[in-house]
Amino acid sequence: MAYCFSIVGLILGIILAILSALVTWYSIRLLIFSGAHVPSKEVSYSALARLTYPRLKIWVDIVMVIFCLGIATTYLIAMGDMIPSLLETIFGKSIPWIFESRVLWLTGKYFFFGTQEFFHLGNKNNLVNSDVLSFNFCLI
Repeated sequence: MAYCFSIVGLILGIILAILSALVTWYSIRLLIFSGAHVPSKEVSYSALARLTYPRLKIWVDIVMVIFCLGIATTYLIAMGDMIPSLLETIFGKSIPWIFESRVLWLTGKYFFFGTQEFFHLGNKNNLVNSDVLSFNFCLI
C-alpha cells in the first residue's frame, strides 16, 4: 500500500483506499445476504456456487485455493522479512546470526502454533484444526 501511495500520490491514494474499502464492504454485505438464503447449514463460496452456477463450482474452488496459497505465501514472506529486522531494531547488531535466519522463525512459528492447534482437536468429528495443522507443516 505504501508503494501505491508513492506512485499515485497522497490524495489519489486516499481516494483509492476509501473506494477499495467501500467495494470490500459491499461485497461482504452481498456474501452475508447470499449466505442467509442458502438452504443448507453449509455457507461457503462453494455452496453459493453450487446454487447459482453448478457447472462453475470447480472454478470457484480453484480460485479459492489459489487465493489462500497467495495469502499464505505473502504471510511467509512478510514474517521472514520482518522478524529478523524487528529483532535487530530491538537488540541492535548484537543478535546471534541464527536469529537472523528466516528459516528459524518460520519453522519455529509453525511448530509452536501448529502443535497448539493439534492439542485443541477435541473429538474426531472436528478435523478442521487438523487441516490447518497439516497445511502449516506443508508450508515448511
